[in-house]
Amino acid sequence: MSPPARVDDWPPMTDGAWDETHRLILATYAATTDSYFAALVGNQEDIALLQELAAATNSRLRTQRDLSGLAIGSDELVFNIDYAHIINGSFCYPGQGGRFHDRTRGAWYAALEIETCLAEVIHHRSTHLAETGWPPDVVDYQDYICALAGRNFADLRTSDARTEPLLDPDNYQRSQELALSLLGQGAIGVVYPAVRRSGGTNVACFRPAVVAPVHEGRRYRVEWTGSEPPTVTPF
Repeated sequence: MSPPARVDDWPPMTDGAWDETHRLILATYAATTDSYFAALVGNQEDIALLQELAAATNSRLRTQRDLSGLAIGSDELVFNIDYAHIINGSFCYPGQGGRFHDRTRGAWYAALEIETCLAEVIHHRSTHLAETGWPPDVVDYQDYICALAGRNFADLRTSDARTEPLLDPDNYQRSQELALSLLGQGAIGVVYPAVRRSGGTNVACFRPAVVAPVHEGRRYRVEWTGSEPPTVTPF
């Protein structure tokens, strides 16, 4: 079934050009799998064996072979550029879905401000900790900085009643439906007001090729000690 067409040319489309956007990822994901394997074993034969075992279950590696069953193929992934594994991973590990992606295909989410990016990851981690009894926790995040530019970003920053359900704090059904429609009609992403930080702006990119070049920024340590807001320490 084809995705529904845009109605009355809504949402409006815009050309995006942002010199610096931020995406925070758990620092444990920053290293390549090869560096993990090298720390575990001491010879190339064992590393090769571990690589083969990882390829059998690694969603990113399986997608590179068109074996993952996701709604994204190897022809859309990026290769031979810095942090390709980070870029591709965001599309190959959709999890339970997010605001503008479902379980079949991930997206690259970034914020125009690092403060907005921190607010997003803190919200989601805090929700998880609250559901599990709020144990103390310390998490390091790596900031990935990227300039984003391209045509056909859906722009939800204008005031419109139709935007409200797309920015629901908890229910992503309508926004996921819109994302599927936009993807099918050639849009490359969505720019929208941040839900977790007033005045912030987020961008969701639908296609890996839009996300380059990427470089590392600072790391941030977020520490939860109880019911108080967590502390954030850049390092």
